Amino acid sequence: MPPRLFLPGGGAEAVTQPTLSVAGRVDGEAYTVTAGSRSLSITAQSGATLLTTVEQASTGASVAVTGADTTTPSWTAPAGTTVGEACNVLTVATLAGLTSHVGFTEYTAGSGGGGGGGGGGGSWSTLLDLDLSSVTSAGPYTSGTNTLTIGTDTIDLTVTRFSGATGSVTPTNGTGLVFSANGPGTLTAALDFVAQLAQWGRAAVSQYVHAVHIVCDSVAMPSVSDSIMGGLSTNTTHNSGDSRVFYTTADGSGPTTERWRTRNNTNNSADIATGQTARTARVITAIVIGGAIVEVMDTAGTTLPTPAPGGASTYTVGADAVGQLDSTPQYLNCYCVLNVAFGTSLTVTRLAVQRYE
Repeated sequence: MPPRLFLPGGGAEAVTQPTLSVAGRVDGEAYTVTAGSRSLSITAQSGATLLTTVEQASTGASVAVTGADTTTPSWTAPAGTTVGEACNVLTVATLAGLTSHVGFTEYTAGSGGGGGGGGGGGSWSTLLDLDLSSVTSAGPYTSGTNTLTIGTDTIDLTVTRFSGATGSVTPTNGTGLVFSANGPGTLTAALDFVAQLAQWGRAAVSQYVHAVHIVCDSVAMPSVSDSIMGGLSTNTTHNSGDSRVFYTTADGSGPTTERWRTRNNTNNSADIATGQTARTARVITAIVIGGAIVEVMDTAGTTLPTPAPGGASTYTVGADAVGQLDSTPQYLNCYCVLNVAFGTSLTVTRLAVQRYE
């Protein structure tokens, strides 16, 4: 309930902030919606005045709202390019000088085709494609940040061990980044792909859909509870900052089947399925929408899949709250992270970043 404000000299009379709700929307959350006409259904306290505003996240430009002062405002969501646009929406109710608000972000899918969904002229372009099997041999690395050399390219790798882990990451020419997670704990490696991309900035991250692929070969999870997490994080670990990943473990049937989940930071997980056939090679794909929403895919084999935002085998890991006038999308500064636990071993052979435009 909104706080009650007692008026001086007025005895028992009290004033409260007006009640306000927007159907299907929660203050501070982010949503993916269909391109074109948009509208809201607002419920507010009797006598309150309303105002709904919409602005493009990438430019800050205002979007014209019809019936902005009514309970059913509407507007046309700007498609931007073929991939769509993120919009910040704010509804404010005012009564007796007090206000309540509901603010949220909507990513509006565009009209482009290809993996991004829908028909049209858009396509996925490749911003970065590192063949990690051509890495210069080094390590093994058990902690700290080290610069890897891949032909004429370089990329920083940060390794962190947790809970008594004794594993390592060993860059091996002709093979790739060889991961082992011996011992009771887990090992996380973070690749600083953003530092390699001049095209990764506020406007681009807000306007375009991006996909980050981690290709894993020679995957082995020999014991129950051995696990892999792969996706994105705002820092170099899997369990702090804002980490959003695909999470798979060897399930109760042992090494032949897996339990699939999504995960946010240390222990916030959501089940996808159990009893999935174990994969000895896989591509984990993290899709970033509007710079804020993360979805993940897990594909058998080592061939890059066509990213499918909102697809049947694409899983939403969610988004952090997006505040008003926020000029720094959550994943403007982020890392590709891969965590292996207990007896898991694998080799990362490729890292690729794509953009839909």
